[in-house]
Order: sequence, then C-alpha cells, then structure tokens
Amino acid sequence: MYNEKSVSSRTNCRMKNAKRKAYSSQSRSDSPSSSFIILYSSFIRSFYKRTSLFIIHYSLFILLILTLMSCGKSSTQPKSASLTGTISLVNDSGDAANDQTDFSGITVALYNLAELDTTIVRINRDYPQIGIKITQHTEFDHLFQTPVAYTETSADGSFSLQNLTPNTQYNLVALKDGWGWRYVYEISLSEGDNELADVMEQSRLNYRTVEQKRNFAMNNDREMNNEKSVNSRTSCTMNNAKKGNSDNLSRYYISSLERSDSSSHYSSSIRQSRTKVLHSSLEQSDSPSEQSDDFYSSLERSDSSSHYSSFIIHYSLSNDVPDLSLYPETEIAGLVENSIIVQPFHHLIASDDVTFAPGSYFELQPNSVCRIAGSKSVEIYGSVKMQGEENGMFTVTSNELTYNHKSDDYFNTFKINSNVILLQNIEQGKWSRANTSLTVTCSNINIASQYFNDSFCSIVFNNSENNECRNLIIKNSIGESEGGIYFSAMSEIQINKTIFSQNYNAIRAKDTLSGSIADNFFISNSNGIHMLFYSGDIVHNEFNNDIDIYFTGDMDVVNLTQQIRYNNFNGINGIVNYRIPSSSFYPYFSQKNINFNNFKNHNFFLNIRSLYYNLFDSLDCQSNFFLNSFTETEIYKRVIISDNIQLDVSNYLLTQIEQSGIRQ
Repeated sequence: MYNEKSVSSRTNCRMKNAKRKAYSSQSRSDSPSSSFIILYSSFIRSFYKRTSLFIIHYSLFILLILTLMSCGKSSTQPKSASLTGTISLVNDSGDAANDQTDFSGITVALYNLAELDTTIVRINRDYPQIGIKITQHTEFDHLFQTPVAYTETSADGSFSLQNLTPNTQYNLVALKDGWGWRYVYEISLSEGDNELADVMEQSRLNYRTVEQKRNFAMNNDREMNNEKSVNSRTSCTMNNAKKGNSDNLSRYYISSLERSDSSSHYSSSIRQSRTKVLHSSLEQSDSPSEQSDDFYSSLERSDSSSHYSSFIIHYSLSNDVPDLSLYPETEIAGLVENSIIVQPFHHLIASDDVTFAPGSYFELQPNSVCRIAGSKSVEIYGSVKMQGEENGMFTVTSNELTYNHKSDDYFNTFKINSNVILLQNIEQGKWSRANTSLTVTCSNINIASQYFNDSFCSIVFNNSENNECRNLIIKNSIGESEGGIYFSAMSEIQINKTIFSQNYNAIRAKDTLSGSIADNFFISNSNGIHMLFYSGDIVHNEFNNDIDIYFTGDMDVVNLTQQIRYNNFNGINGIVNYRIPSSSFYPYFSQKNINFNNFKNHNFFLNIRSLYYNLFDSLDCQSNFFLNSFTETEIYKRVIISDNIQLDVSNYLLTQIEQSGIRQ
C-alpha cells in the first residue's frame, strides 16, 4: 500500500511538471516578444552560417581579381631600360685652343646592329681560312643608319638614355664636330639601370676601348701615387721647416705640383669639373689625420689655386675616369715633310690633296681613322706603316658625310708610290667610299686581312712586281672598267684566300705574264675574273657568278701555258669569251690547260667564239666533271666552241673531283 502511494505521488508530480512545461511553452508562443526572439535566434544562426561561406567566397574572388589585375598591369606596361655614362674631350694635340672645360654637346646615339651579309657569314663558317670574319666592327657605319635613341651630354660629360628596350643589342656612337667619333659595339641592356662602363665589356669587339679605360685609371693611380710621394716629401720639409719661411715653403710645394701636373695624361679640365664636390667633402671632414694644417695654410697662401684644384681632384679620381674619350681632329693639306702618326681612336682629315714628301713618315695605328675629302687624294713618297689589329682595324674613308654613290663624294685614292719604304705589311684595315681605295705602284708589298667595301675600284697595282693580296674581303666595287682588284703590267702577282662578292669585275687582269689566283671565293659578281692578256695560273677557286671567267685574249708569247685547274665552276656561265677582236692586237691565245675542274654551271660550261683562226695552239680540256652530262653529246650541248678550235672532252669524268675547290 505504501508502494502504491509512492508510485501515485511520483506520477502526480510528473503530470504537474508536464502541465507546467506545457503552460510555459504555450505562454511563450503566445507572447509576440517570445516569437521574435525565437525567429531572430534562428535567423542569426542561419545568417552566420551563410555569411561565413560568403566571406570566404568573396575573399577568394577579390584575391583572384587582384591577381588578374596585377598580371594585366605587368603585361600591359612594357619593361624598360636606361643607360648612363660619361664622355670626355681630351686635348692631347698640344694646342691650347683645344682645351675644354665644358663637355656638353657630345651626341650619344644608339643604333640597331648592322645586318651581316648571310652569304659571307656562311663562307666564314665553311671556309674560316679565307678572307676575314665579318662582325659589327667590319659592317657597322653610323652614316648609313638611323639612331633608335640619342641625347647630348651635359657640361660634366654625363649622359642618360631612357625608355630603351631591354635585352636588345645596340651599337653606341659618341660624336662631336671637330672631335670625330667612337663606336661601342654589341651592348645589351638589362631591365632597369645600366652603366656604359659595365655593358661595353660584354663584347670582345670593345677590347681596346675597355683596355684604354683601364689604362687611363692605372695612369691616374700612378700619377696620384707620385703626387702622394710629393706630398710626403713636402710634408717632411714642412715639419722640418716650421721655424722657417712658410711662404717659401708654399712656393716650393706648388712648383712640385706644377712638375707633377705637367706630365699628366688626364685632362685637367676633367678634374676641375668635379672641384666643387670634392671641396665640399673635404670641408666637411673633421678628422685632423686626413688634413694637414700646414699643408692647407700653405696652399691658401699660394696664388696657384688651379693647381690646388688639380691636386684635390687627382687624389679623388683615381678610378673615376670617363667611359669614352674623344680627341681633336687633325687636319692636313698640301705638302707634308714631317711625320704624321694617327693614334688609336684619333681622326686625321685630308681636306685637300696631300703629298707626303720623300723623307716623311706616315703611320695609321689600330682603331685610327683617316678621312679624305671628296675627289681628293693622299700620295705617299716617304715611309709608311699601316697596321691595325683584329677587332681594331684602321679606317680609310671619305670625309663627305653623305651616302650618294657619287664620285664627287668619294675620295679619289690613297696612293703608295714607287720607292716607298714600307716598314711592315699593310694589315687589318677598312677601306670604303673611294673611286680607287688603294693604288700601288711599288713592288714587294703584302696587303693582308683587309676589308674593302663600296667603291668603284678597291685596289690597283700598276707597273710593279712581286706583290701579294691575301685574306681580304672585296665587296661592292661597281666600276666596269677596273675591278675589285685591277692589275696591269705586272711581272708577278699573288691573289690568295680572298672573298669577292657583288663586284662588277672581281678581278681584272691585264698585261701580266705570270702569277697565281688561288684559293679564293668568287660569288655574286658580274664577272669573276676578267682576263685581258693574263697568263697566270687560276687554281683551287670557288666560282658562283654571272660569268665565272671572262677573257678576251692573252699575251702573244710563244710557249706560254696557262693552268686553269681544280676549280669549282658554279655560276650561270663557266668560261666565256664573247669579245670579237677588231684588230690584229694580241691575236693569239696561249696554250690553256683546263683540267680537273667541276663544271656545274646553269647555262654554258664553255662558250669560246672568235672570228680569228688559230687562236689556240690547243685547248686541253681533259679530265673534267660536267654536271648532269653523262655522254659527249650531252656535254657538247652546253659547250660552244668556234670551228677553228679543236676541243676534245672524251676523257670526261662521271664523278666530282674531290680535290677541286679551296684547300684547307
């Protein structure tokens, strides 16, 4: 019974609690504020859940937009480079009128690289033993191009070129009227700031320019050390003479500076341009160990303030030298009886006809420039030395700064006369814009490693003997009456390992009994060799011209035999004689041995015709290879010979001759 009451009591309590909860719940649901609270709580939970996702998505979206904007900005704004440097005007002429303290007005220009002739580049690659290797040093000429950017220097010689394309190679030119020009080749600018002193070391073509700058600095250091030594000795004298006359001591010190400054290779005007800056730095120095009261007091009592400036500058600019220096042009005309030496990076101007008298001396050093006025000549009767170097050739060109292919703009000639004393071979030079670049009438001259371009005739040899040309490039000699090389009345001449390109006559040979034309490359010329009575050998050459060999006759000499052997004929026509003689002059052709050649011409292999009978004693044309001609009938379709000339090609070859062409 007790248990039943207990159970009933617990049941009643549960029922009362249930009623109380139900009432409480009903009362809350029926109240407006309670309903709002419930809805608000539910909304907040949902909002925060959705908002957190929204914030994450929104943040990612904003990050993506910023990234795209950054990429777009970097891609739409091109990268740029700048170039800074210093150019000085150094007066080493001995003429005080050329002293400069203001280096403003020097034009500094950047040019695109000159395009190299792809044909010659290929020949350089395949036959490195012939000609010379073309580079920007041989091909670039600022007169023929438009600069991509230019500026002028300020008074201290500094310049700045902005908004340049990075990772692009340029050639730089510094020039000023009366001071010539300088080239810096193949400089490549990185993004941002670039200094000329750094970028000009990128190319081996600037070796001499970089070396000159370093030597300049070394000379300055040496002079600075000399002046320090003077200062040391003077300080000792000062310390030992404190009880003496300080004015006398001051005069002693300045005279020492004068002796030191007189030997300076560094222009005092360069040093003076920085005086204010150095004065400021010295005046702000509080270290007594860096200054000597006696020293400065003695200098202040001196009237030679310019030497004071020179001394200060000398101490502080041991490595602060210009990137490039220009030098005063030297002008000559008329008769020259003394010595003229054109040093590296200097310009000599022949403003009129110039004659170097017997006993005179003329020298062109590496990187020197000789400019000859239009239609004028330079003639040498004294001693001569013309020696450039690889990537540092001397230059002989016209002083007419236009490009019109007119004879009036071209200089007439540079002539080396008979009995000239040639101290060394003429080597490593560039010649251009002439009627005849070089005329030689003396014997035993060796012309080597030269580049001849853009003239009516490049070289003329006349009435001399035992002359040699080797490792040349002769290009764009447009005169029809002469040639890239024209020789006449020679007893002996050698032309070896030379590249002839785009000339009217690559070689015009006249009235010469003997010689050798060997291991040359003739390409894109109207006539490879034009022979007018030449009987020397023609062996081991590559021909690819309109007409490879063109001849009109030979010297009337008994038992004279000409060898035309081991050549590769690849031109439109091989060996041709079109001219019909109008008189009885030189009616006979000598014996010609045309053997062991590869004829691969597009038109005729041989085309030899004349109205004269018995022009040849014989024409030996055995043991040659004729391209795509495997029978005598096929060969004779492309061989035209006058009826009076006997020709036997029966001993032709079916395979090319490996030994023909240029030898290694």
